[in-house]
Amino acid sequence: MKKILCTLMLIASIVCVFASCDLPFLPEFETITTPKETSVTTPDETTVTTPEETMTTTPEEIIQTTPGLAYKVNEDGASCSITGIGTCTESDISIGNYIDDYKITTIGWRAFADCSNLTSVTIGDSVTTISMWAFADCSKLTSVTIGDSVTTIGYQAFVNCFKLMSVTISDSVTTIDGSVFCGCHNLTSITIPDSVTTIGERAFAFCKNLTSIIVDKDNAIYQSIDGNLYSKDGTVLIAYAIGKTDTDFLIPDSVTIIGNSAFELGANLMSVTIPDSVTTIGEEAFKGCSQLTNIMIPASVTTIRDWAFYDCSQLTSITIPDSVTAIGGNVFRDCSKLTSITIGDSVTAISFGAFYDCKKLVSVTIGDSVVTIDSSAFYNCTSLTSVTIPDSVTTIGNSAFRNCRGLKSVTIPDSVTTIDFQAFDGCDNITSVTIFDSVTTIGRDAFNNCPNLTDVYYTGSEAEWKQIRIGSDNYYLTNATIHYNYKPKE
Repeated sequence: MKKILCTLMLIASIVCVFASCDLPFLPEFETITTPKETSVTTPDETTVTTPEETMTTTPEEIIQTTPGLAYKVNEDGASCSITGIGTCTESDISIGNYIDDYKITTIGWRAFADCSNLTSVTIGDSVTTISMWAFADCSKLTSVTIGDSVTTIGYQAFVNCFKLMSVTISDSVTTIDGSVFCGCHNLTSITIPDSVTTIGERAFAFCKNLTSIIVDKDNAIYQSIDGNLYSKDGTVLIAYAIGKTDTDFLIPDSVTIIGNSAFELGANLMSVTIPDSVTTIGEEAFKGCSQLTNIMIPASVTTIRDWAFYDCSQLTSITIPDSVTAIGGNVFRDCSKLTSITIGDSVTAISFGAFYDCKKLVSVTIGDSVVTIDSSAFYNCTSLTSVTIPDSVTTIGNSAFRNCRGLKSVTIPDSVTTIDFQAFDGCDNITSVTIFDSVTTIGRDAFNNCPNLTDVYYTGSEAEWKQIRIGSDNYYLTNATIHYNYKPKE
């Protein structure tokens, strides 16, 4: 009994000793709180818990967000969008995965637009979207690294970043929207990863030093041929790298469509050979090719879209073959040295502004299938001395021949019913006009500012002339000598 009692007293004494002593514990842990949950770190490593998985990284692998950037919390309450430069004064910025415990998923609309001191940007792996105009007009931006989660680069995201020389596009990107790098003058090359499925129009327009567009060989939608961008099957020429110094270019025989803005501002090109496989010349395809003097449109072409040869200031003549059925608006506008044009017999309309401001254009031959001469078609063609309007034409649009100061006479054929407003306004050297009795409407100002118009030869009677709806400000027309029942020479 005494032994048992002694043993119990000994145990009680040991417990008391331990209770009164400080025991050595393990090193303390630092706790990091994320928007989703709490995770634990040790001095040797950082454990970051995301909703999808847990991964272990060393501190130097994490991109830290530059302090001071402005943001707004997204609807989910856990993520955010960067909205602007905020109070940040840094020229080299990093957009990491988090800011104030919110996961960064989007760089917002015009977030860094016009940030003239910004020189470089690194975008972390949590960002999925770079919104439209996000870095527009950042005139000193030289390099951009895009993280591995970005899927969309929005419309004009980097437009007019004149000094941008280097862009790294990650292989998560699927969409490069329209005009994304438009006006990036110092961009010399760009690589398109195999993930990209959509490249918007004019994505690389005005990149005047761009000499190479490289496409990953595994890309299923696009390919690169000699540094130029084509569809995978080679039927669409999407973008010519206009920084090339070549003066001549031969389009491959596989091409059927010359894409919109494909050669826009190709300042060194003097001659482009279009094969007879091509059926369509896209909008602004050769716009601003200021040295282009020689181009033949083959008989395979059926459509020439709006602004296709706008401001090709060295073109002197052009023949549109009979295969072409449609000429787009402003297609040869401001071709300041164009002297002659022949329009084939399949074209049904000369669209608005087609030859606007072609000041050296002397003669025009219009095919017999043309029904409409649209508004401003020959506006300000000041050297145009003669034009034969075929008897297929029914409408002469507003300002169609406005300020054609070289015209001295014009014959309106018996197919025309409407001479629209200001059609011949400012033709101050015109002395006579022949109008057939098919005309029912002469619009306002149609013959305004034609002070030398003295004779009108009308094929109908005086009574029929009085039935024509003549708009206001046609003083010179109505006060000219009207020769009724005129019989034109065969």
